[in-house]
Amino acid sequence: MNPLDRKLAGVLKALNIAKVSAKVETAGKDYRQIRGRVVDERIGGLLDDLFGEFSKPADQRSRPDATRATEMLNELRSREFVDTARVLVVAWMDALAQLPLKAFVNVAPDARSIALWCKKTKTKAEAAQQELASDSATSYATAAGDWLLQTGKPSSLAPLLALFLTRQSRPKFLPSWSEALATALAKDKRGALLGFILQHDWAGPDRLEALAEMIRLDRTALQVAVENIPQIAERKDAKPSVAELVKHLATAALLAEGAERKRLTASLARIGTGIVLSGKSSPAAEAVLSVILESGRHVLTTTRADEAKQQTWILQNLAAPGEKPSGGLHVTLEGAQHLAVAFEKADQGFGPRDVLTVAARNLGLTPIGRKGDPVIYNPIEHEDVTGGLLPGDKVVFQEEGWRWRNEILMRAKVAASEGERNV
Repeated sequence: MNPLDRKLAGVLKALNIAKVSAKVETAGKDYRQIRGRVVDERIGGLLDDLFGEFSKPADQRSRPDATRATEMLNELRSREFVDTARVLVVAWMDALAQLPLKAFVNVAPDARSIALWCKKTKTKAEAAQQELASDSATSYATAAGDWLLQTGKPSSLAPLLALFLTRQSRPKFLPSWSEALATALAKDKRGALLGFILQHDWAGPDRLEALAEMIRLDRTALQVAVENIPQIAERKDAKPSVAELVKHLATAALLAEGAERKRLTASLARIGTGIVLSGKSSPAAEAVLSVILESGRHVLTTTRADEAKQQTWILQNLAAPGEKPSGGLHVTLEGAQHLAVAFEKADQGFGPRDVLTVAARNLGLTPIGRKGDPVIYNPIEHEDVTGGLLPGDKVVFQEEGWRWRNEILMRAKVAASEGERNV
């Protein structure tokens, strides 16, 4: 947004309610500082006109008609003076209330302005929502999209939500798709909007990827999602998309570092705890819990640095399936024999890596990759040693990793291939 916007809005707001000359004088000083930084004479002239009018006593000001107000609001929004436009909407609502709803949303700077228009015109919110939801493309490109997300019934917003979840760009004076969606989800404490998104049949998996990205990046939206996902998953009609969303969050947690790693891993543990403590069960809840337990095992076996361990939280079940050890051994008798063979190989002069490789294979471990071979980057199985890799990138194995059955014990180290590096 325009860096001068908030201060200019504050000046006009102060003038609009000022009743003593001292406040007017202070606002004038602030305005002159702002004006000195405006080099475009067209917008500068508009600001001068606004300041001149707002500096007058309230009963002496001339207010524009709807046409002129629309022109000025459009000019201000195009220069990203959104807060300033909001102050003017409040001051000029008598004139703007003469506009039809769809004409008004084309100049409304934000969702609150639409709520104010409905109140002024005594238009019921349900009627306005129905009218605006009928034209999703127009609503998405205006503040109507934000207002509908925050106030409308999710069941009537599927076409609009599809536009948000395909990450389409919006006019620069509006919140981005992720900011608008995060604001709506953060206000939806009961999870009705999130529940609808996860129950709806979308055209492709990219919608859930977008949702997970938005939730991951917004702290408040993540908190609300964490509280609501267990209840959504417990529904008997809950769909597999709930577990898919959690899987995207789990993948992000595996790649995260520092405070973000702590936040994401703790969030996954909280979701799993919520499902366990509820005492309710459903196929979707079991699937979510399975994803969380599996991701916890992956994180546990691939996190070695002490600092990373301090930032990692996982949910575990001590009764996880596995071969029960005999006596005090942590391997079976057959496994112990394989280890004894490794000692023999070491005595025969084999290198440490060769000995470990043979022992690992004999114990049932399977290597991941072979040095120099190409592969598509998968953060669950591969460790990025170059930095900046994204799932789906072409990479080359640098060092093999190891798995046991379906568990990743050590991710294979990979680097971007020459072709990808040049791009």
